[in-house]
Amino acid sequence: MFIIALIFWSFVFLVIISCIIYITKNTPIKAKVDKYLERYVETQRNTPKPLNPNTPPDLSSFDLNTLQTPPPLNPNTLRNHSTEIQFQCDHCNSTVFVYKHLAGTQGKCPNCGHKIQIPH
Repeated sequence: MFIIALIFWSFVFLVIISCIIYITKNTPIKAKVDKYLERYVETQRNTPKPLNPNTPPDLSSFDLNTLQTPPPLNPNTLRNHSTEIQFQCDHCNSTVFVYKHLAGTQGKCPNCGHKIQIPH
């Protein structure tokens, strides 16, 4: 009895799969999928290959005479003056930069370690 049921359900399964295959082969969806795949393959064929990272760059057109030396960096121009206060230490006269929200508090000079009052 079990073998007959197994054969029957196998046959039903094969019929259902055959119907699905027949339907998908004869619908506009398959034509759209085929067209999409065709375009994808064509774009892959026309896409340039990436450079090999192991290949050294071509420096034959590179001219060292065209290089310019950058200007020296000024540490004062690198600071964000809109959020910092600049003042002199009373003890060692070094320039101290602190954030504006620390104005009116006390701290240590980063150069000499002397206790200083941060101005407003």
